Amino acid sequence: MLKRFYIAKLVLVLLLAAFFARYFFIRDKIISSFLHGFLLVVHEAGHMLMQPFGEFFTILGGTLWQILLPVIIMVYFFISRQFYSGALVLFLVGFSLVDASVYVGDARLRQLPLITFDKSTHDWWNLLLSLELLRYDKVLAGLFYLQGWVCFFLASYLGIVFSQKQEKKSYMVA
Repeated sequence: MLKRFYIAKLVLVLLLAAFFARYFFIRDKIISSFLHGFLLVVHEAGHMLMQPFGEFFTILGGTLWQILLPVIIMVYFFISRQFYSGALVLFLVGFSLVDASVYVGDARLRQLPLITFDKSTHDWWNLLLSLELLRYDKVLAGLFYLQGWVCFFLASYLGIVFSQKQEKKSYMVA
């Protein structure tokens, strides 16, 4: 019975790897995925959460929280010794980084559709312009994309490894 459970966990990892790999190879399709919609909500909430820290952090807060929320969830799973679950959430961290790379890479051109319909509200255009780094938008986007790939491969590897190991339950006490 336990062997079937491990096989099911392994199959889930492989399915997730196939699902996420599709978006890594075809980045321009990422904004039409249902996960992009979820991350967009987190992104917009991030702007609100960072308002007390000033305009720069309000603008940065969208992408920051879009990446940080899955990282926080992943860290929680690893701290609570739920390694398989942590590995699965690492897929979402990678997806979020690749999703952000599309937005960062659009800073100069500002061709992506924004929910404000106003090109002057493009987060990364504003951020990189204020830092006088706008000409490096593609380089920065490449770094986000590369980190997304690292997360993807690490999630695949850890998911396979932890799908075959029994996790010891550790309950956090408040």
